Amino acid sequence: MGCSYGTVYFAQEVRSYELFGLLAICILYDMLDFATVLDSGREPSWIHLGWSAAVGLATSYSHVFGFLFFGAAVIALIGYGIARGRIPWRIVLLGSIVFSGFIPWLIIRFSFPLNLLIYDQPVGVLRGFLRHLVGSTFAAALIAILGVWAVLSRTRAVLVNRNLGLILAAIGVNLVVSALTYFHTPILLERHLTGVRTGTLLGSALVIVEILSDRRAQALLVATAVALFVSFILTEKPKASWREPAAYVIKNTRCERREILVYDQNLPSWL
Repeated sequence: MGCSYGTVYFAQEVRSYELFGLLAICILYDMLDFATVLDSGREPSWIHLGWSAAVGLATSYSHVFGFLFFGAAVIALIGYGIARGRIPWRIVLLGSIVFSGFIPWLIIRFSFPLNLLIYDQPVGVLRGFLRHLVGSTFAAALIAILGVWAVLSRTRAVLVNRNLGLILAAIGVNLVVSALTYFHTPILLERHLTGVRTGTLLGSALVIVEILSDRRAQALLVATAVALFVSFILTEKPKASWREPAAYVIKNTRCERREILVYDQNLPSWL
């Protein structure tokens, strides 16, 4: 995760995607923790649920797709509980609390016209997601080799891995809802899939760890990490000026009227 192109990329700017990625890790581990509690036949503690609600609200208010990512984890947990023969009502309550706490922002957000947002075509979103995930085809190839190696040599262990199944379920819910949202209103961009990127990396790790007792796999994993980081260094471009904080613009502008002008041909002239 730390060497992922997207992680390094978003860590350099002030937008919320790095916070989203960090909280997504918390959500995923929390989801696996809750699954362990459900496996033991117990109910999650109220203290645990309180902390989880705080993480869910923080993720939701960091980005609307953070709200979707948290919701997908809750849906995956509810489905897991039902598959084990009972409805996990405390998890249902957790999701309801976060949804209720996020309603004020939903009302404000959707009071603005969505057709003003910049969007990309599905192929562009997919390419951007893969670039944020691995950065280069060489790094992607190394990850693929490790993954295929683990699946072929430890097939049963990978297939019965509960944690991997839950993460894939959460990713699946995210992608389905994202696709439905896109076809209704095309607002999806590759950076919105930050949680999915985090989940994909953690899922890959759960597969790769099955072969890490092999020294060859350890060497290949180190090479993969180096390739991920180097791919960022070789392909990254300087950030565009619009991402600079307003304080920088004000400090370094000497004219009397310090206006920040924004031009975009997709926006109406009045805006």
